Amino acid sequence: MILDTADTSVLVRVLAIWAGLQLIGAALAWAASKRDRTRRERRTGGLGGKFAGYVGITLAVLLFGWLPAEVFQMVVLTWMTFTILEFHSAVDQAEADRRHDEPSLMGLGPLVIAASFLALYTVRAVDPEGGAWGFLYIVVGTTDAYSQLFGQGWGRRQMAPELSPKKMWEGFAGGTLSGVLAGLAAGFVFPRLAWPMVALVALISSLAGTAGDLLESAVKRHLGIKDFSGLLGSHGGLLDRFDSLLAAALVFAPLAWLWAGP
Repeated sequence: MILDTADTSVLVRVLAIWAGLQLIGAALAWAASKRDRTRRERRTGGLGGKFAGYVGITLAVLLFGWLPAEVFQMVVLTWMTFTILEFHSAVDQAEADRRHDEPSLMGLGPLVIAASFLALYTVRAVDPEGGAWGFLYIVVGTTDAYSQLFGQGWGRRQMAPELSPKKMWEGFAGGTLSGVLAGLAAGFVFPRLAWPMVALVALISSLAGTAGDLLESAVKRHLGIKDFSGLLGSHGGLLDRFDSLLAAALVFAPLAWLWAGP
């Protein structure tokens, strides 16, 4: 058995929300591209292809939450190992190019990555039905994707030009709002919480994901690199794609423990 299907009701509902979000995202990507053509701009070049790749990646990661416990442990351990190796490789290359050591990054980086993956493991462990995992990834994935859709399609005001010139305030606002709304749609996984609290948890997770994205951009700017690797094509490496998820997990895991645990 690839997926743990002892109770498929949560999985089916989460997948339905995910599918709806992808359809809305595809419509936004189309609208942004059409706006580009109308105004004869080139802001959205590659946006459709990148979103299509995002759809496949998010579905795969979303389904991780319903793997049998033993398989999930192996996936997280392997994922963490490759992420740490990717980080080390990028820092090693930067050290070689710039000819000076980065002892603080070499020491602190793997510890933060390991702590983030421990948090991811905790999210799944406290809710074996996968609801907490689904909630977290629905919120963070929506924030991530819709930030790019709104920012690249309609953004005009740079959010952090010194760190990431492509991040726009319009993208931040659209992505955060979309992430909170997606969290409200998936709020059934926390039956003990009223909807205002669900919205607050979604907001905190969304903002934590954005903070993680900016922190990763700051590290890359410091190292003088564009991506940590090219493993995922236009999405960059594992850290480039999942920085928001890892950061949000550190904040979300204690909340999941309180409200999804026994």
